[in-house]
Amino acid sequence: MKKRLLLLFIFIFVISNVNAAIIADHNAVIAFDNGDIPSYWIEQVKSERFLIQFPGRSHSQQLVGDFDDNINTVFIGGLEKLEDMDSIYQVDIQCDLNDLSSSNGALRFIKGQYSGSSWGAGSGQYECRNDDDHYWSTSSGRQRTLDSADESISLGDPFDASMFGWSFHIIRGDSIHNEGGSDITFNEERRDAYFNSLDEFRSNSPNTEYIYGTAPTDQDTSTPISECGVDGERVTQYNQDIRDEAISNDGVLFDQADIEYHGEDMQPPSSEHPCGEGSTIQIRHPDWGSGSDGCAHSNSALCVAKAKAVWWMAARMVGWDGIPACQSSGDCEGNNCVEGICQGVIEPQITSVSNSVLIHGESFSISGSGLGVKDDVSPHTYDNFDDGIVVDRWHWEYGSSSYYNLFSDVTTELRTPYSIFNAKVMADTDWNESGGGMADSATFFSTHDHHFTSEKWYSSMWVKFSSNFVFDEDVNGVWGNVKIFRNLGSANQYVSIGGDRWGLAREYAETTVDRISSPTPSDMDLSRWHHLEYEFYENTGNGIADGKMKLFIDGKMILFRSNIITQTADHPGLKRTFIPAGFHSVRDPQADGEYLLFDEVYVDSSVARIMICDFKSWGTIETTGGHCELQLPHTIWDGSNIQFTANKGSFGDEQLYLFVIDSEGEVSNGVPVSFDGTAPQCDLTSASWGETEVEEGTEVSLNVQGNNCDGQEVSFEIWENDIILDDPVNITPSNVYFSGSSAVATWIAEYQNDVASNPEYRFRASLVDGGDNIESSNELIVSEIVIPFCGDGTCDIGENFTSCPEDCETS
Repeated sequence: MKKRLLLLFIFIFVISNVNAAIIADHNAVIAFDNGDIPSYWIEQVKSERFLIQFPGRSHSQQLVGDFDDNINTVFIGGLEKLEDMDSIYQVDIQCDLNDLSSSNGALRFIKGQYSGSSWGAGSGQYECRNDDDHYWSTSSGRQRTLDSADESISLGDPFDASMFGWSFHIIRGDSIHNEGGSDITFNEERRDAYFNSLDEFRSNSPNTEYIYGTAPTDQDTSTPISECGVDGERVTQYNQDIRDEAISNDGVLFDQADIEYHGEDMQPPSSEHPCGEGSTIQIRHPDWGSGSDGCAHSNSALCVAKAKAVWWMAARMVGWDGIPACQSSGDCEGNNCVEGICQGVIEPQITSVSNSVLIHGESFSISGSGLGVKDDVSPHTYDNFDDGIVVDRWHWEYGSSSYYNLFSDVTTELRTPYSIFNAKVMADTDWNESGGGMADSATFFSTHDHHFTSEKWYSSMWVKFSSNFVFDEDVNGVWGNVKIFRNLGSANQYVSIGGDRWGLAREYAETTVDRISSPTPSDMDLSRWHHLEYEFYENTGNGIADGKMKLFIDGKMILFRSNIITQTADHPGLKRTFIPAGFHSVRDPQADGEYLLFDEVYVDSSVARIMICDFKSWGTIETTGGHCELQLPHTIWDGSNIQFTANKGSFGDEQLYLFVIDSEGEVSNGVPVSFDGTAPQCDLTSASWGETEVEEGTEVSLNVQGNNCDGQEVSFEIWENDIILDDPVNITPSNVYFSGSSAVATWIAEYQNDVASNPEYRFRASLVDGGDNIESSNELIVSEIVIPFCGDGTCDIGENFTSCPEDCETS
C-alpha cells in the first residue's frame, strides 16, 4: 500500500471527535426538563434493563440512597426521588447483583463490589460502602472491579456500565489512597492512575462502558476545606482534566461537578459566586446547600438534578442520538412522531393540493395517503350568520327575554372582508338577580338537531368581547359570568363536564367531576377577535376515568384533561348538547349593554378537519399558538382524497400552510398555499447525498426536494466538515433547476487529507433568487484511491521477487 506520513496532530484529533463523547452535565438536566428525551428511549432503557455498577462513598448516596445492603431505610437518593415524582422513571437499586428483580423493566444499579463469594462493602467499610481503594486506586481494589465484572458475566447479567462514586477524594487533602494504600492528596500521578485503571477495566470487559466521573465540589464535611483557595483550585483543575480525558477518548462522562456549579435554574453563579465575582474556581452553587430534605451532603433538589442527568446519559448509551423528542408528526418533515421519535412515513400525508393558489369560496381537492375516512363529510353545523337568520338553528334556553337579546344581523366589527353579519349576544339590562340560577341565564343554545351521540367531537368559533365587558373573577380568578363551550348531559344520563364557568356546565346526577382549571381574563383581551376550539372524547367504558377534553385559544392549548368520567352507564340514544356561549346569572352583575360577538360557529361529530395556518410546522402550535382558519370539507373524504371549499377568513396574501387532521387527531405535513393569486414561496423540504461512502473520482448526486419550486434555480456549496474550520472543495456543482418537486446536481468526489480519518462532506442548497436554503441531512465520506507501486511495503498483484524484491520476499 502507498506510504503516507501520518502527522499526529493530537489537538486536531481530539477536537474532531468531540461529538463522539457523551457528556452528562448541566445541559443534560436542561434537556431532561425540556422533555427532549423521547419516551421511546426511556422505555428502551427499562426494557433492556440497563445495568450500572456504582460503588462509592457518601456522595454516591445522592443517586442511589444510603448504604443498607438492599433497601434504603435512612433516606432515598435522587433516582428514587425522581421515580416518586414520575413513575415512568423506574429504578431497581441493590447491593447484591443476585437481589435484582428478574422481571421488572427498570434502570438498574448495583452498589456493591464482588470479593470472594459475595457482594458488599470493601474492607474497613460498612454495609455496601466502597472507597477508591476498593475500586481503582490500589491493585487489590482494581482486582475487585475486575472480579465484579467477571461475576456479572458468569451470572448472565453483565454490567452495561460501571463508574466510581467520588466523594471528597479530590477537594479535601489527604483523602485519596496511593498504590500502597496510604492517604495522600490527589495529584497528577493519582489522576493518571485513575485514567489507566479505566483503560485496564475496558480491556478486561470490552462490552462494559467504564464511565468517567468528575468529583463533588462541596465542603460539607467536618474537615476544613479551603474551597476558594488551594482545595478549590485543585478540584477545579483535576475535574477539567477528567473532562478532557473523556472527550479525547470518545468516552462517557458523568459530570456531576458541572451540575453542582450551576444553580437550580442551570445557570452558573454570577455576583453570588461563593468565591467572589469573577472567580474561575468551580465549586458547588449556593442553591444546593444541605437542608432538612437532605440527600447526602446536599438538598434533595441536587440529587434529583443528578438523577435526571443519569437518565439522559442512559438513554444516550442505549442508542438515542440526542436529537430532542418530537411533539407531533408536524415536527418530523414527512415522518410520524411515535413515542417522541420520528418514524416512517407520516400518516396522514398530503402529496398535493389541486391548486396552491386558493380563491375564497371555490372548491379544491387534496390528495394524499392515510387521510382517513369521514362518512359525514360536511361539518354537523357551520354558521357564519351571513344570511342574518337564526331561527331553527339557534335559540335561547332557560331564560327570560327581558334580560338579554340575540341578534344575527350585526354589521359592525366584522371579522373578515367577506363577512356580512355577526351574531351578537347582549345583556340588555343589569340582569343578574339575587338567588338567580340557570333559569335566569342568557344562553346561546343549539336546537335538538345539534345534539350528539358520537364518542368524540370538535367545535370552533370566533368570539369578540365588547370593549365595556367586565369579567367577574370571584371564582379562583376565572370568568364566573360568562360560559363558552358548554357541554351538557341530562340528569341520570351522561355526566356533565366541569364546573360552572367557561361553559363547562354544572355536574349532573350520575357522578361528579372535579371542576376544570379554567382560563383567566389574561388569556383574552377585548380589542380583537379570538379563535376558540374545543375537543371532547367520551370515556372508553362506563366509569373509566379516561375521557378527554381540550380547550384552545388562538391555537394555544390552555386546558387539557385526560382523566374525566363522562359516562357511568349505558344510555342508548341519549345525546350531548352543545352550547356555544352565554351569560351566567349567579355571578356579579354586568353593566348594561355588555355583549359578545360570534362568527363562524363550526360543530362536528368528529375531530377530523382541514386547517390553513400561518406556520409551517404543527409541532409547536399547542404551546405557542398561531392563526388558523377552518376549511369546509364537502362531498368526498376518503383515505386518499378530500374536497373542500376554501375559506380565507381574515388572512391576507401571506405564505400559508394547509394541514389535515384525521379522526384520531393525527396531523399531516403542512403544504404551502396562498390566497388570491399570490404564488406560494418555494419551500425546500429535504437535501441529501445520493451515496454516503465513495472513492475519490466517483460521480455522486446531490438531491433536493421542495414544494412549489418547479423551475426554480438552485446553487450549491460543498465543504469538508471539521469542528473548528470547514474546508471548501476545489470544484462545486453547476446550478440546476427544479423539475416538479426535485432538483438533482452531480459532483465528482474529491479527496482531502483529514489527518485522522477520511474526509466527510456536507452541502447546502440555496435558491438563486434568495429565500430558502437547506443543508444536507447526511454526510458523504470519500476514501482515497491507492495506486500500488514497488516499494510500498506490499507485494501487489503483478509483482514478484524478481520485479520488486523490496516488497516480495522469496518463498
